Amino acid sequence: MWDRRVSVKTEEQIALMRESGKLLAEAFALAESLVAPGISSMEINTKVDEFLTGKGGDPAFKGYKVGKQTFKYACCMSQNEAVVHGIPTDTPLVEGDILSVDIGVEKNGWFADSA
Repeated sequence: MWDRRVSVKTEEQIALMRESGKLLAEAFALAESLVAPGISSMEINTKVDEFLTGKGGDPAFKGYKVGKQTFKYACCMSQNEAVVHGIPTDTPLVEGDILSVDIGVEKNGWFADSA
């Protein structure tokens, strides 16, 4: 059974949570700065992965297992009509494409996740 109790966080825990959240926000700013015609979602994923690990974070989705499959990427990315939680591809973006980006990071034992 799922434990529904909420524990009150200490100031130290809140500070660590903020670190994860700040790193996630910075990763989204990086991803946004890279989105342009000609770049692929795989290239954006690689840059975000390098950024997160370079700042002491672990991409939370990378290595996630479902059955016998393991997710290999730092980001879930979906282009245009593709459903959420897509896999980055080498297909270059073109003017007018819509790119959905989902990033999760773990730092100091705390997770931050946003799309």
